[in-house]
Formats: sequence, structure tokens, C-alpha cells
Amino acid sequence: MLIVSAFPNDYMPLPNTLIGALEDQGLSVAELAEDKSDDLRKTFGCWLSLPLSYPLAARLHFQDVRAMETIDYVDCNEIRLTQK
Repeated sequence: MLIVSAFPNDYMPLPNTLIGALEDQGLSVAELAEDKSDDLRKTFGCWLSLPLSYPLAARLHFQDVRAMETIDYVDCNEIRLTQK
């Protein structure tokens, strides 16, 4: 199992990120999120993917993905303004 961290429903494969590196290897976290095995976001802030196909799982050396999503999004600029 591979655990990734993401903002809620944001699986943009940006450069220099784990989600971006997975995309480069042919694994789209956004596509995994469309058909989850278990969706526990409301209670635990995470979801589990369905098992990966054998060729991809064998190449990447893991069988599924657990995505941990931040439950409450905090704008860092907002925090800085309130601390002044």
C-alpha cells in the first residue's frame, strides 16, 4: 500500500510531487479516486483505491493507494493576516 496526502478532491499531478511522479509512471490518482474501494473521507479523511492491475502493481511494487485528505483546508495567508 502506498499512502499519499492531498487536499480534498485535488489530485493534480504537479511536478516534483508524489502524485505527479505516479502520473509519470502511468498511475492517475484522480482516476483511482473516481472508483474507490472504501470512502472514509467523512469520518477519517481518507479513502482506499481498488487494487491496481497486476502489471502496474508489479512494476510499482504496491497493490493499492490510500489517500489521506486534509479535513479542514486552511489558507496560510489568512493565518498570517490574523496573527499580525
